[in-house]
Amino acid sequence: TQQAKGQGNSKSRHSPRRLIKHAESIFKGMASEISCIKPHSNSIAHCCFMPDSDLLCTASHDCSLCLWHISEGWTITLQGHTNWVTCCAFKPGGSILASGSADETLRLWQVDFALEAAAAGELEPDVPNDVLKEYGGAIQCCAFNASGRVLCSGSADGHLRLWSTASRACVGV
Repeated sequence: TQQAKGQGNSKSRHSPRRLIKHAESIFKGMASEISCIKPHSNSIAHCCFMPDSDLLCTASHDCSLCLWHISEGWTITLQGHTNWVTCCAFKPGGSILASGSADETLRLWQVDFALEAAAAGELEPDVPNDVLKEYGGAIQCCAFNASGRVLCSGSADGHLRLWSTASRACVGV
């Protein structure tokens, strides 16, 4: 039975209580350090974690994104948008970060390049990114599908667009 195997009781290795306690233990010592870091000069509009990682991305009205490595304690800033950054999303697997902005662009950032720059001590690296345009309004939201092959974005012009991550082309409106 499930209980005999340890899968159906509250003391299971992956029970919600154990996961919450584990998360609390990870962040307990870091809370005071992280709360002091303020890399953005304006409000934060959105945040997301890289899948299966403690790398956090914040999107800000100061026209930048910030990558926060929670366990290692570093942050780096990504510059490129010319207006408020309103949303961000990691591609499954974490190799690409998408960001949308009031500048009416959607950008795809090379996460591996950013991580290498951070390891070298660069705080504001020039991270390669592809700019996707075809908008008549600010980008409000973005998300990848489960395979990471399609990126969806919504904008203030009322359109939802689907993008191929391979070709960087709009494949549906």
